Amino acid sequence: MSFKSLRGSCPICEGARRDCRESLSTGFVFCRHTEANPGGQWRYIKDDAHGFGVWAWGEGESADRPLRVTVIPPKAPIATLDPAARNKGYRALIDWAGLQPEHRAALAQRPHITEAEIANIASLLFSWQGGATAPENAAGLPGIVAGQLWPRVQGWAIAIPNASGEIIGAQIKNPQGGYFWASHADQSPVQLPNGELPLGVYGSPAAGVVNLGEGFFKPALSAARHGGVWIGAAGGHWASSPQQLRAALDALGCQQVVLNADSGAIANPHVMGAYSRLAALLESWSIPLSVRWWGQWEKAHGDVDEITPAHYQAAILFPWDEFQALATPAKIKRQRAKDIKVLRRQQTVARAIAILNQPLPQAHRETSGGYLPELPPLPPGIDGYAIDAGLGAGKTTTIGRDIVAPTRAAGGFTIELEPRNSLGQQAAEKHELVHIHAFATDKASNQALGAMARDQGGLVLCPNSLPRAAQHIPQGSVVVIDEVMATLTEACTGGTLKGRYADTMAQLIAKMQGARALHIAESGLDQATLDFVQRQSGKRLAVIRHQGAVAPWDVHLAVGGSPDSMFSQMMAQLRRGERVWLLSTSLNEANAWALWAKDNAINTMLITGETNEAGAFDAFFSDPDSELERQQVQLLITTQSAQTGLSVERYWFDALYGYAPGFPVEVIYQMLGRYRRPCPRYVWVPAFITPSRWEKPRQESVLAEINHELGRWAAHGFAPAPAGPEQAAIDDYLAARWERAWAQKVIPGQALTLMLERAGHTVIPWELAPDEVTQAIRATYRETLAQQRAQFHAGLAIDPTLHTSEWAKAKRDDAEATYRDRGILRKLSTLEKFPGIDWDNSEIWYQAWFAPRHYAEGEQTHGPIGPGASLWAECGAADILQGKAADEAMVILAQRLRSISLLPEYGAKLAILAPMRPLCEQLLASGQTSPGCPLVRRLAAMARAIGDDLYRYLRIVASDDHSDQAIAHKILRKFGLTLTRSTYRKVGCKRQWSYTVTAPPLWQALIEARGKALEALQTKASGRVTDLLEKPFNKSVTAPPNRLDVSPDILDLADLITAARQAGATAFHQLRQAIKPVYADLWREALATAA
Repeated sequence: MSFKSLRGSCPICEGARRDCRESLSTGFVFCRHTEANPGGQWRYIKDDAHGFGVWAWGEGESADRPLRVTVIPPKAPIATLDPAARNKGYRALIDWAGLQPEHRAALAQRPHITEAEIANIASLLFSWQGGATAPENAAGLPGIVAGQLWPRVQGWAIAIPNASGEIIGAQIKNPQGGYFWASHADQSPVQLPNGELPLGVYGSPAAGVVNLGEGFFKPALSAARHGGVWIGAAGGHWASSPQQLRAALDALGCQQVVLNADSGAIANPHVMGAYSRLAALLESWSIPLSVRWWGQWEKAHGDVDEITPAHYQAAILFPWDEFQALATPAKIKRQRAKDIKVLRRQQTVARAIAILNQPLPQAHRETSGGYLPELPPLPPGIDGYAIDAGLGAGKTTTIGRDIVAPTRAAGGFTIELEPRNSLGQQAAEKHELVHIHAFATDKASNQALGAMARDQGGLVLCPNSLPRAAQHIPQGSVVVIDEVMATLTEACTGGTLKGRYADTMAQLIAKMQGARALHIAESGLDQATLDFVQRQSGKRLAVIRHQGAVAPWDVHLAVGGSPDSMFSQMMAQLRRGERVWLLSTSLNEANAWALWAKDNAINTMLITGETNEAGAFDAFFSDPDSELERQQVQLLITTQSAQTGLSVERYWFDALYGYAPGFPVEVIYQMLGRYRRPCPRYVWVPAFITPSRWEKPRQESVLAEINHELGRWAAHGFAPAPAGPEQAAIDDYLAARWERAWAQKVIPGQALTLMLERAGHTVIPWELAPDEVTQAIRATYRETLAQQRAQFHAGLAIDPTLHTSEWAKAKRDDAEATYRDRGILRKLSTLEKFPGIDWDNSEIWYQAWFAPRHYAEGEQTHGPIGPGASLWAECGAADILQGKAADEAMVILAQRLRSISLLPEYGAKLAILAPMRPLCEQLLASGQTSPGCPLVRRLAAMARAIGDDLYRYLRIVASDDHSDQAIAHKILRKFGLTLTRSTYRKVGCKRQWSYTVTAPPLWQALIEARGKALEALQTKASGRVTDLLEKPFNKSVTAPPNRLDVSPDILDLADLITAARQAGATAFHQLRQAIKPVYADLWREALATAA
C-alpha cells in the first residue's frame, strides 16, 4: 500500500501531528493523534498495526471497536541511563532548581487545588529554567545538553518516580497546554534501558487497589487529594510499558486496577484503543479492571484531578466490559442521552447514600439494652450531654429523672425547648413543669405564667415563644433541647417569624450561652447539629449514645407506583373489625379516610393540625393507652402533629399503615415508632420526592444558593445587614440539614430502609398492583372533602366590627388560632384580593381554591384556578407587587440575624412570568397548541433561556430533554389554563397531539377582580406619595439616641418610603433620586425606620 505524507494538513487532527498519512489506494487517513475525534462524515474504521486510528470519509456509522486488542510489544533495549543513575541526577536537579513562586502561583489556580495538596507533592515539583547550567550530578539526564538545561524549554516540571521511589524521568508543563518530555535528540533518550517510556507511581498502597490516571501530574495530585496509590502513563499508554507496569503492580500487591478515565475519553476512539490494550494486558495477567465514572462524557465534566473528593467518592465503578459496551462508537450516539439519565440517577443515589452514611459524632459513653441508664455526673470541662438514643429508649424519662428533678431540688430553673405543642405538653406533665401554651398572651396571664414557672422550677416552650418568656427565665438556667434536630431546624428556618426572627434567634443563642448546663436529646443525632449547638453556645457537650432493646418490626415497604392496593388491604382489615393506625404525611389523605370511616360506621380518632386545638386531645396525649380503651378506637389517623410526643405501649393495633408522599422520610420513621409493639407495618413512599429550592446534594451548593438570593436583593439596592459568626453558623447548619433532606427525598425507599435496618427492623419489599376500585373510592372522598372545605369557607360570616385589620394581625401571629380563625383570615384576605366576587358561594370557593387535581377520562383537570388567575393578573401589575416584595425583604435583610427562606419570592416569580404572558395570551386566543407551532417554539425558547430561575422559583423544568410543547404546557397550566387533547397526526410510529387551550368561566372574573384590587392599591399608594412629596423636610435632622423617640420628619419619610414601595419599583426609584442626594442622613435613618 502506497501512502502520501499529510504533514500539517491531516483532516483528523487538523495538523496537530506531522506524521499522519493518507493511503493512495483507498483514501483512508492513518492519523497518529491519540485524542483527535473529528465527527461529521469522518468514520472510524479500525486501528492500524501500531494502534493508531484509520479513518474514512463518507456516509455511515463508525465501526465498533474490537473487544480484544493485541498488546504492542516493547521496543528493543537501548543505551540509556539506568534507574539508579537517573534517580541520583534528577534529585540533584530538583534540589538545585526548586519551584519558582510564579510556577507555584500557576499551580494554585487549578480547579479545587489546595495549599495542602501542593505541599504534599512539592518534593516532586521543580522549575525547568531552559539555558541554565545544570548541577554536575545531573549530567547525562534526558534534556541536559552540553551541561545546560535544554534552552527552548521553560516552565514547571513533575518528577516521575517508580514503585521503588527512584525518579526515572520528568515531564514539563507546556504553557500552551499539555506536557512534553524533558529530552532532546542530541543526548540520552527518555526511554529506559528496556525501551519503555517511564511510568510514574504516586501515593501509598491501599487494600490492594491501584488507580491509573493519565499523565503524571494528574495521578500525583489525585493521590494527594483522593488517597490511594496511582500509576501514571504519558497519553494513557500503560500497555506500551508492560514490564514496568507488571513490576509496579507486583510491588504494590495489586488485586484490582481502577482506571480513572479522562473526561471525553469515552467518545474518543483513539483513547479507547489505548484503554482496550490495557484491558487486554491486564486480562492476560488475570487482574480485574474497573473504570471509575463520575459522568465525564465531555471535557467540561472534568478529569479526576479537577473534581472534589465528594464528587470522587460518589462516582460509580463499572467493570471494563460494561464501560466498553457503553463506549462502543456505533452505539454511543443512539444511547448517550438515555445512558446519561441512568448514570445521573446512579450518581444521585450514590451521593445520597454517602450523605446518609456520614459518621455519627464520637460517643463519650455507649450503652445498649433496655432503657437509658442514669446519666453520670458531668466530667470536668464538659458543660452538658448530647443524648443520642433510639425510639422508645426513654429519653423523656431520663431528662426528667437526671436533669429536671436534680435542678429543681437544688433550687435551679430548667427551660425545655420542644418542636411541637403535643410533645411540649407531654414533657411538661411528666417533668412537672409549666407549659407556656397553657396560658393566654394577655398581661395578667403572662404574670401568672411567670409565677407558676418560678414555683415549679421550669418552663416548657418552643423557640418561637422565647421572646414572650424571656422575662421569666433567670440567668444561669439549665437548658434542655429535646428532639434537637427538628427544634433547631424549625427555629433556624424561621417559619412565619419574619420581622421577629432576629429577636427569637438572639434569645435562643443567649439562653444557650448563658446556661449553667446545656443538654440536647435526639434519636440519630448528627455531627452538624452537635457542631451548631457547641458553636453557638460556646460549650462542650459529651455524647451519650444508647441502643435500646426494642422489639423488631416487620415493615412491608412499597416504593413508587400507586398506593391504592395498600389502602384496599387496610379497608379489608377494618371491615373485618381489626384495629388500624394510619400514619399520613398528607393532610388531605388523612381527612379523606376519616370521611370514609365515618360513612362506614368505623369508630375513628383523627388527630391533625386542624383538629388538635383547644386541648381537644390533651387526655389522649397524656395517657393514650387508656383513651384508646375508653373510646374503643378502631381507626386512629395521625399526621405530623403526632410525629413526636406520643407513645402507645399496650397491644391494641393489628396493623400500622404509613402513607408518606411529600416529606423527608425521617418524618414517617418517627411516626412509625409511636407504637412500641411489633405489629405488621405497611408503608408506601414515592420513588422520588422533588426537593425544595434549598435542598441540594452538597452543602457548598446550598451556601451558593443562599449567596445567589442575597446577591439578587443586593443588586436591587437591598444589601443585607453585616453578618456575624452567629449568622454564618445558622447558614452552615441549614446547609447541612437541607443536604440531608435532599438525600432522603431523592431516594425515599432506600433512605427509609437504611433507617429501619439500622434500628434492627426487617424491611420486606412490597410490590403493589393497581386497584381501580380503591382508586375510585379515594377520588370520590377527595372530591367530597374539597366540597366540604368550600362550604365551610363560604359559610363563614365576616363581622366588620370584630374582624378588623387589628384582629387579623393578632390572629396571624397567634400560635393558638383555631381552624375557624384561620378560615376567617383566609376569607378576609380573599375578599381583599378579589373584590366583587360572591365569596359566600361555595361553588366559587370550590373552583377557585379546592378543586382536586385528578385525571378524568385520561385528561388532567385544571385543579384550583385561583392561583393561576392571580398570577395572570399580577403579571400585569408586577411593578406594584415587586415593590411590596421589596418592602417585606427590607424588614428581613435589615435584621442582624435572618433566615434566607423567609425572603419573599413572588416578585421574582412575576419577573419571570410577566414577559411570557403575552405569548400565552396569543395561544389562548388561537385556542390550541400543536407541535412545531411558532408561538410554542418562542415560549419554550424564552423558558429555556431562563431555565435556572424558572426551576429555582417556579419548579418548572425547561431543559433540552423536554419538547417545546411540553414546556409551553407547563407554563400555560401555571397560569390556570386548561389543556385538552384534540387531534393527532402520525409521524413514523408516534402520535403527535394538538391540544385545545381554554379558560374556565370563573378564570376571567377572578382576573378582573384581582386587577381592580391592584389598581386600587396603586392609586392609594401613589396619592400618598404625592401628598408626602409636598412636605418640606429638615435637612439637618439626625437619628435620636432612643429609637422610640423618632423625629416626625423621619417618620413621615419612612411612611413615604413604604408608600412608594407599594406604588411600585419606579415610584421608589424616583423618590430615592429626589431625596437621597439632598437628605442623605435623613434618607438612611428613614430607610432603617421603615424596616
